[in-house]
Amino acid sequence: MQIKILLILMGSNFILPLTAQKEVMNLSLQQTIELAKHQSPDAQTARHSFRSAYWNYKSYRSNYLPSLKLTSTPYLNRAIDKISLEDGKVKFVEQNLLSTDLTLSLSQNIPWTGGTFFIETAAQRMDQFGDHSTSYQTSPVSIGYRQSLFGYNSLKWNRRIEPLRYKEAKKTYIETLELVAARATQKFFALATAQSNHEIASFNYANADTLYQYAWGRYNIGTITENEMLQLELNMLTEETNKMNARIEMDNCMQELRSYLGIQSDE
Repeated sequence: MQIKILLILMGSNFILPLTAQKEVMNLSLQQTIELAKHQSPDAQTARHSFRSAYWNYKSYRSNYLPSLKLTSTPYLNRAIDKISLEDGKVKFVEQNLLSTDLTLSLSQNIPWTGGTFFIETAAQRMDQFGDHSTSYQTSPVSIGYRQSLFGYNSLKWNRRIEPLRYKEAKKTYIETLELVAARATQKFFALATAQSNHEIASFNYANADTLYQYAWGRYNIGTITENEMLQLELNMLTEETNKMNARIEMDNCMQELRSYLGIQSDE
């Protein structure tokens, strides 16, 4: 047997603007759970947390891959320098130069030692604007190894820690979605029960009102006593109160489920 509930959406995104009508949304239990897992605040918070853990894990993995880096540092110098001549005089000379270096390096971290093995090539150009001269300096290939003498090996320990962190984040995400499904199920049946109670209360009120109207006619012709008439009126008012309370409870359950499912409405 499949239970369905009705969500009454007032002015929500599912209806056209400037309409005053109510749109009824039929939801089964499975649809409610899927909607909660997709757009409930708890599910969205868990999804963002897991996504952050996922990219942290990707960043950790990238530390063990080869890295290719290209760097360039231009340097412009314009200054007036004091130069001592052979005859003891001092001369101020304006110097304008532009220095540009370009370095291409390929590096690989070594997790067992915590160091980095690298191969790089570099070139430098210097332009003297005063005499319009240009000079070059190159370093075709440099091979080296960088190793910290002090401190712990973060590469080695991260290989143990980061996979466990990612595994824990994945487990937490799955558990959160299960809790979301459980809460959505609880709210689903709370609303289903409230709707059923409202239907019963409405039916009882309709019967009590019909009996009261029928008895009123009999009371006018004197076939029932005033005490019986008052008892029927009291019963009708009681059923009306029960109907109003059931309606309030149903509205509260409906609003709580809508809020949990992330269904927005414009007042």
